[in-house]
Amino acid sequence: MTFTAKDDSGEASIYVFDRGTASGSWALGEYAPHEASWETRSAGPRDLWAEIGAARAVWEAADRPARDRLGLTVTADGEHRLWADDPGHVLALPRG
Repeated sequence: MTFTAKDDSGEASIYVFDRGTASGSWALGEYAPHEASWETRSAGPRDLWAEIGAARAVWEAADRPARDRLGLTVTADGEHRLWADDPGHVLALPRG
């Protein structure tokens, strides 16, 4: 979820949570355009901000493809593969 300030400041609060499991993990980021870093808080066993940061690094390494260049393949066994431009160019996160 994103909540944007109503005063043209450009500030926003970003709230993410793990809906796929019962882990209870969540993270909150406070964004202000004039600040160099985000203020963040998180809880639960998954470090959601670290996961978001890893995904961003992969996206940046792929030259920041726009949404219209991205695709998703879901295999018969449920594996998800995010790709850019064609299904052979999979954007893979490092396994931790």
